[in-house]
Amino acid sequence: MPSRSSRSVLYVGAALLVAGLLWLSQRPPTPSTQNQTNGPNAERSDVAVADPIDPVGPRIGPLPPSNASDGAADSGSAPRFEQGQVLARASWGSGPDQLGHNRPQEANPEAPMSHVLGPDGTIHVLDQVNRRIQRFSRDGRLLGSTPVSLLGAQDIALARDGSYVVMDRLADQRIAIVGQDGRERGRLTMTGEHIDRTGNVTGVFVDGDQVLVEREHGPLVRVGDTNGQAAEPREEVPGRPTRDGRAWITAGITDQNEGRLYINAVARPSREHMFTRELRVGLMTRSLVMLDSDARGTIYLGALGTPRAGVGAAPVADDSGASERVQVLLMCIDGATGRTIGQATLPPNTSADETFREFTVPDDGGVVYAVRSEQGVEFRRYDCR
Repeated sequence: MPSRSSRSVLYVGAALLVAGLLWLSQRPPTPSTQNQTNGPNAERSDVAVADPIDPVGPRIGPLPPSNASDGAADSGSAPRFEQGQVLARASWGSGPDQLGHNRPQEANPEAPMSHVLGPDGTIHVLDQVNRRIQRFSRDGRLLGSTPVSLLGAQDIALARDGSYVVMDRLADQRIAIVGQDGRERGRLTMTGEHIDRTGNVTGVFVDGDQVLVEREHGPLVRVGDTNGQAAEPREEVPGRPTRDGRAWITAGITDQNEGRLYINAVARPSREHMFTRELRVGLMTRSLVMLDSDARGTIYLGALGTPRAGVGAAPVADDSGASERVQVLLMCIDGATGRTIGQATLPPNTSADETFREFTVPDDGGVVYAVRSEQGVEFRRYDCR
């Protein structure tokens, strides 16, 4: 029989063994190298370069449309809706709830030139063919109509009091401030300091109570206010104002065939450079079709083009037998850093109709896209967050 001291040694050893096993069972497992930042699915770290150009963002390419029923969101805050959801539709014509469509034999065909969204989601459509602005609710009901006196209206913006800022750069070459009752409160002249020809104007914007026009998709010029008072002096600002009031932004194409784009942001009011980023997309890029932002500062950039060989999904023949399909690549970009946070591919408008602004952004994000067909136009909601 073991002595009392031997039994004590055995008891202590057994206790130590049990404690060791318990400690080993509670240790976290050693991470697998496949889950580290050098794994095949890891986000690539950008290489820092000298100012003023920030690091080039990761390469991006066309993706299939996201399934909005999955509730994909930016930090869990994006609204849930069906990708491509139709908010409103109108057939072609001159009836009370229709939109004009003009197809002259010796001029460009015209569809509604522009649309803008109100804070409540109302869709305001510039129906210049019928010389009016049509208002549709988010559930598709016609809410009202406002007559427009300008002969060649092409773009509109919405003032804080609900009145319209209507731009005609070719016929009357003026901007009209119009109440929803159709009464003009004033007119602004576009030509003057910083604007030599109205044909160079590529959009009208409202920033607070200030009215600005864009010169050749670059800087903007303050021409007056939403009461119709001309600006003195006329100030030039370095891009489109973001809706959160933090920046002015510009974008462009540096190489169409290689799908190289850029986006640039300048801080307000300091005018300090925030970022410049190159975006490399998998498209032979024909044009940029939108640049806008939501109330949180997320930037939305749209590019039109065809998939480049060997990049993204293989081209799919359309109904006409064409070997390449034109796409709209919608990109969501963080307004503070310029990094791409999401993207989606959208169907293009393929008709020859002349339009000015096919996309607009609600305050809560996403885009509303005017999609045309032989029957009429649908205003569809898409997102890329």
